[in-house]
Amino acid sequence: MIQRIQTIYLLLIAGFMLAILFLPLGSFIKDGEVASFNCFGLTITQGTGFVKSEWTLFYLAIASSLISFSAVFLYKKRNLQVGLSYLMLMSLVMFYFFCWVYLQGYYNIYSSSFSFGFALVLPLLSIILGFMAIAGIKKDEKLIRSLDRIR
Repeated sequence: MIQRIQTIYLLLIAGFMLAILFLPLGSFIKDGEVASFNCFGLTITQGTGFVKSEWTLFYLAIASSLISFSAVFLYKKRNLQVGLSYLMLMSLVMFYFFCWVYLQGYYNIYSSSFSFGFALVLPLLSIILGFMAIAGIKKDEKLIRSLDRIR
């Protein structure tokens, strides 16, 4: 199980998506006020202390992490593992879509400059690793089918 490279990819995806929960995705800066944007929503750290909660990003990050982690243990059911990997990729794309929607809304309300955080790159890395994991799983499936033909 752990000796397969796609297992490492899936574990890295789970780790990246869990790390996103604790890292800021970016920040808005306007007139000395800093508003931090993360998976839980928008938090203004100076001034009013306003908190705008958005739980969709949190749920998508948790879902993609759990799907990726559960796919690791399905190494005997490769077709199901591929299906879960595609589901995980779809949740990552939805993460970016909702992130863009929330950023557009906050930018219209807050109308200030936005600086991207490092954590906004992690889902993109996870998408790339997800495609690499799917390719590895399909390669294993092809190898197993070719060995079955020889017998």
